[in-house]
Amino acid sequence: GFLPAAIDALILSAEEQIKAGKKTEAVAMLERAVGEALDLDQPDEMADKLIAIAATLSAAGRNDLAISNLDHARQAADQIEGVHRDRLLAAVAVGFMNAGSASLAEMTLDSITDLTQLSSALKAISEINRNNGNISEADELLGEAYEVLRSEKDMQRRDSRASFTLQAAIAASFAATNKLDKAIEAAESIPLEDYSQSAFISIAAASAEHGDTDNARAIVTSITGDAGRIPGLLAIADALKSDPPLAKDFLREAAETVDGVIQESLRVELLGEIISRYLKLGDEEAARNLRKTLIETLPTLRDRFIQIKHILNLGSLFGFGETEYHEVEIQTLLSKFPVF
Repeated sequence: GFLPAAIDALILSAEEQIKAGKKTEAVAMLERAVGEALDLDQPDEMADKLIAIAATLSAAGRNDLAISNLDHARQAADQIEGVHRDRLLAAVAVGFMNAGSASLAEMTLDSITDLTQLSSALKAISEINRNNGNISEADELLGEAYEVLRSEKDMQRRDSRASFTLQAAIAASFAATNKLDKAIEAAESIPLEDYSQSAFISIAAASAEHGDTDNARAIVTSITGDAGRIPGLLAIADALKSDPPLAKDFLREAAETVDGVIQESLRVELLGEIISRYLKLGDEEAARNLRKTLIETLPTLRDRFIQIKHILNLGSLFGFGETEYHEVEIQTLLSKFPVF
């Protein structure tokens, strides 16, 4: 009885049919979804559903139908004002490119006025080109996405957090494609530390993947505060999972740095992250040693929810007999909280 939910159900069912190799059945479901979507009263909702349907049609090998529906979505989006219009048009442009029509994608990009949304679409289209083997075109589009975002003035920026998140993602893409100088430039120009730090962590991980662990370590060392450096060390360890001894070196450094984290709940969270990575690398002894530290820290936490979360996490990793918290005690702790 609720049309948007019915459309979502048809899309999900079509995706399952595609996975099962039944593309004809999937297309039939999607055509039915299109009919329902065109009956929606709100243009933004209609555009959103048609974009989702088009993506699934492309996955089913029917780019012709995908393009037709994206054109309907573009017309619906044009009836909307503000950033929501541009967000939908950006998605339409990416959909056109994914369906194989660069000309329609470019035409749609020309109608986007919000620079964050335009940059986001350019980055996504760059990734499609890269996946298709068009490396030079991908590099050019990524550079264009960065320049568009850089040109955005403070008074033009409707959502600073979205803009900074995108810039961090662009910096990570530069690093992943071995354009380190450009990546660092993009990261350094982000005015909010949390987003800049996220970008530097991605750059460090990419450097490690490219075999430059010295540079990766130098980037992480430049991050202010132990709480910021540890996620960087973990990201490097993740990037080096094919070289367990080297990955463990960075995990050891992360473990040694944890004591410098003042906030107890964050220290416990980071210990849990290090423990899980040691276990993935097969180093159970190192994991158990850190488990003792984590268990000793748990009683100092004021937030009982966080305590229980980590008790259950340790139980799933080591077995509840190893956590020093038994089933009755866990039940007692849980009983102190209301049922929501």
